Amino acid sequence: MSEESSILAYLLGIPILSIISLIGIIVILGIHFAKKLKFKIHDYILILLFLIGIYLSIPYLLMFSANGDASNIDIPKMQTAAKLVLTPYEKNMHYRFISLAYENKHDGEKAIEYAEKAINGNYKKNEYTTYFLARLYSIKGDYDKAIELDKITPRNSLSTCGYVHVGDYKKALEVLDKERNVPSINFLKALYYRELGNDKEADRLYKLAEEQIRQNSEADYSDIENYKSIEAHKKECEKDLIFYKKLYHFE
Repeated sequence: MSEESSILAYLLGIPILSIISLIGIIVILGIHFAKKLKFKIHDYILILLFLIGIYLSIPYLLMFSANGDASNIDIPKMQTAAKLVLTPYEKNMHYRFISLAYENKHDGEKAIEYAEKAINGNYKKNEYTTYFLARLYSIKGDYDKAIELDKITPRNSLSTCGYVHVGDYKKALEVLDKERNVPSINFLKALYYRELGNDKEADRLYKLAEEQIRQNSEADYSDIENYKSIEAHKKECEKDLIFYKKLYHFE
């Protein structure tokens, strides 16, 4: 089961289990009181199991009651919920949610701390969280760790500028391939192909970008020069990387 499927199964499974458990207790008590039956050992065992099912919903409900917009997430309540769970699987699941909450609050260090707790070094089995961690490590500026994790996950974890920073233009192109077919993107692709030694494709994309500008002369291309020079592009990338590093309070 993939990590995403595991998270979905938890989010759907716990409320279903709780509802079934509550109905089970109501049915058992209703039958026994209506028919004035004596409780036997298997009845007590069933009631105990149903009570455990209901208990499992308490941290689940706490976690969701803590959610609000990015500025109002009650993280202490989510941490309390994580302490109430019964299994390591549930605890790790709650650590994932706490990590996402810290990421929403732009607390990069705490987001990394709880994401690492959630998967406990099992990066290959948790590709989504590994992708999440690689992205955060790249924002932090720890590119050795970011690249290490990026190799594990099938997704491109770093931003285009992140890949440019480490000189991986092939990966940067993979990111841009998902972007729109507009002059700025085609100029950047041309730059990357030039860095990779593919001048033919670089020339084709450069001409395509210039033709797109000619055909859409009313658009604002005042900053287009930043996309034509690798040096200018690197400077713009460094500005972006510094901005996000500050945004996530890594410095």
